[in-house]
Amino acid sequence: MKKVRIIIGLLMCIVMGLFQVPFQSYAGEPKDMIDGYEGKTTIKGFQTGGGGEHAFNNFDITRAYIPDAYPECGVPYFYFEGKAYRFFDYDYFFSWIQSQNMQGKTTNIQFMISYQVEDNDGNGDLTGRRLLIDESGRYHVESIPYYAPAASGEGKQILRAFWAWFMSNLQNGGLHVDNIILGNEVNMHNSWHFCGGVGAGDAVSKYAVSFYDMRKIVRQYSSTTRCSVCLDHSWTHNDEGRGIAGRDYLAMFDAKLAELNNGNKVDDWCVALHLYPSILWETEIWKPSSTFGELNPLNSGASFVDGRNLQSITSYIRDTYGENHRIMLTEQGFSTYRGEDAQAACLAYSYMAAKYDPMVDCFLLNTVSAPGGDPRFDFSISGRKAETVYAYIDNDEYATQVAEMVLPTIGVGSWNEIIPNYGQQITRKKYQGSDYNTTGAIDLGAIDRLEIVYSDDYTMMYRAYNPNSGEHFYTSSIKELKELFKAGWSIEGSAWLSPKNVGNPVYRLYNPNVGDHHYTTSTKERDNLVKAGWNDEGLAFLSADKESGTAVYRLYNPNATTGSHHYTTSAKERDNLVKNGWNDEGIGWYGY
Repeated sequence: MKKVRIIIGLLMCIVMGLFQVPFQSYAGEPKDMIDGYEGKTTIKGFQTGGGGEHAFNNFDITRAYIPDAYPECGVPYFYFEGKAYRFFDYDYFFSWIQSQNMQGKTTNIQFMISYQVEDNDGNGDLTGRRLLIDESGRYHVESIPYYAPAASGEGKQILRAFWAWFMSNLQNGGLHVDNIILGNEVNMHNSWHFCGGVGAGDAVSKYAVSFYDMRKIVRQYSSTTRCSVCLDHSWTHNDEGRGIAGRDYLAMFDAKLAELNNGNKVDDWCVALHLYPSILWETEIWKPSSTFGELNPLNSGASFVDGRNLQSITSYIRDTYGENHRIMLTEQGFSTYRGEDAQAACLAYSYMAAKYDPMVDCFLLNTVSAPGGDPRFDFSISGRKAETVYAYIDNDEYATQVAEMVLPTIGVGSWNEIIPNYGQQITRKKYQGSDYNTTGAIDLGAIDRLEIVYSDDYTMMYRAYNPNSGEHFYTSSIKELKELFKAGWSIEGSAWLSPKNVGNPVYRLYNPNVGDHHYTTSTKERDNLVKAGWNDEGLAFLSADKESGTAVYRLYNPNATTGSHHYTTSAKERDNLVKNGWNDEGIGWYGY
């Protein structure tokens, strides 16, 4: 896997402290109320950039955390459950998320914890950062890329604060992440997700604790963000003692989550699966392995899972745990070692199996060139037959040509012979996580975590809903949000950004007779309402300029007494209300 390297040190601290510019939020659909995978025209994507409708990135939590002993470098504190924490505000990372959101791509992010981090303070003391590693592997120095997260003690609490910080940044920026993956190939607990040499049961238990914490906090912000456990392609095989068979891991993982959840099943964990061939460089998955024989039979007892037997495994997950446990194929690469024809055919076979599997929501391709020059691990497709196949595999116009390029290599005459459900219309199931108010509301703890400084130039406007009166209320005040929550309102999250210093005033008025609020940029309208008995509550926030801002639409319900006006940046929400009898009153003001 191509890992993003982040160089951080005292110099970066100085630069960040002096020149940091916050990423710009954009207005769009409410990101916590949509399933990003639903309705996509393709499941294609790349791990390292490129086309398709799905994107992937890595993030090293260890490098984000700033221990108390670290020199001051201009990064503000984030307060979580009564304690202050600091995390590097990596604007490039949130800008990347914003870019994918704006392009309509799903964002799949894998969060890892590393051991070999830079000595930033010059004295070799990395103890603060290593608290994030589980205590069983905290001081085990080997050439292991990723470590299991701390499941107890101070490290566990730091990680919980990190998830609150990360989700708050998304919320405050109007951004959305579709799939959060904690750790890489976590069933390989003696290699890729090192857990200190503990037994299988302990390895699963420790990971489940961290995953449970992460999921609980994510659910306070989003009902549609998947929380995924990442497995390699070992299904009933333990990779010669280096790991735990994926099928066994899921059974122990599911049971542990239920234990942590007071005996109730957690019904929304998902799987980020790596669909490599059984032997990575043996791309002829339609044949038995030349070394070990048949490793991928068409049943759930297979040693490994690849494109040939994918639906056997996904059907097992669906039938055992339920169809809400979605499968994202977040990493697969196809070696050039057996030649371009075999590479292209293996890629096409695997992709078509995923495309016609109703449990699979994306297929992200690893195209890394051979590390160290080893041709067995050269997954690049640039300039090769596989590149053409992948480019046109979802284009109906070229379906015949793509089939002619790969099916003779596989030895079949049509996809119908090897792809279950081939040609059928596959509907990706709409996903809804549990433990989350389906109106989009967040709880009081999440409101506390919204209180961070966004920037010197913008103020985040939040939206609340009164289920009794039907009124939507807009405010930048965390204190006011808490009071509304305690009074029975639903807190729906971010609405838009307003300029903090320069802009046109938007006035807020209150009708004491019916308990309704109104917002307007018009002093004439304000004064007329005051004459009619409304209370002038003064300046509420500022409107951006028309040239640089995003429209906030104003609508009126002629049949309502309270909640008769509504304001939204969403053209879709506006149009739906108009269909339901609301009057479109045009643009009320502008936000960001």
